[in-house]
Amino acid sequence: MVPSGLVILILFVNGIKGRKLANSELNHTKVHYAMKESSELPKDGDSPSRVPKWFETAFGADYTERYAHRNDEEANEAVARLISPLEISRDARVLDLCCGAGRHSLELAKFGYGVVSFDLSASLLRLAGERLKPHAALSSRVRGDMRVLPFAEKGFGLVVNFFTSFGYFEKDSENLRVLSEVARVLTPGGWFLFDFLNRERVVQKFGGGSEIREEQRDKLTGEQSLVIRRLSAQGRRVEKDVLRTDIRGADSRIAESLRLYSPDELREAISGVGLRVIREAGSYDGRVFDPGVSERWIAIARKPE
Repeated sequence: MVPSGLVILILFVNGIKGRKLANSELNHTKVHYAMKESSELPKDGDSPSRVPKWFETAFGADYTERYAHRNDEEANEAVARLISPLEISRDARVLDLCCGAGRHSLELAKFGYGVVSFDLSASLLRLAGERLKPHAALSSRVRGDMRVLPFAEKGFGLVVNFFTSFGYFEKDSENLRVLSEVARVLTPGGWFLFDFLNRERVVQKFGGGSEIREEQRDKLTGEQSLVIRRLSAQGRRVEKDVLRTDIRGADSRIAESLRLYSPDELREAISGVGLRVIREAGSYDGRVFDPGVSERWIAIARKPE
């Protein structure tokens, strides 16, 4: 279903050399579907028995319930503390890469930026559209694959990638391709905010083990959950299973899996696509990154003029 009142432009774009969306095509009254071919996304003719990748199923409408503590107040602080000091021109176009339900898109639109909200999840893009209705003149939404961004080169003065929206793919080459695409679509002098877990703190929490189990109960709904976190050998990947039982006794499972890059690996990767890390923070309030203490590694990088 498409929200009423919206005009839909469906683009059939095949392969990474497919036509890119020019800025003039990002009409703010349209939702753009720019699904490109990928080795890890479903294609016409796929077997019905094909097992979806975890990132195709984990980001449904219930995602906002699972991460209710990641709210608008947190997004407001992140944009105010991390983006505002950059003094980016209000004429700059901003790409919210893996926007989810649009928390950060909303805050960026409040600052007066023209925001393009990009995500794979149609459900979350619908929620983003609802959230951004008061700023419809400044916002548009695009659904697609972050490894093959359907945008022309040098179209964005700022790209933001908030809340661990990286490391989803099994191959390092696929993950690093995302960074290459970011560099391609940035204008000379453009900024990139990259927000990821601090690998050292994640490994510390496992205390030398490889699994953590935590039982949870929703105080409002009575829903019970068992959250199982696993750390792979050498700490290269962290996985999470959420096993839920609702009040009717129905069971469900949601899986997540991330390649756990270290700050050193990420610095090298960002530098490798031609961007320069200018500043590092360890939390959304802007505190300086501390390897043994900070929960997050937040880099602010810039493309040379």
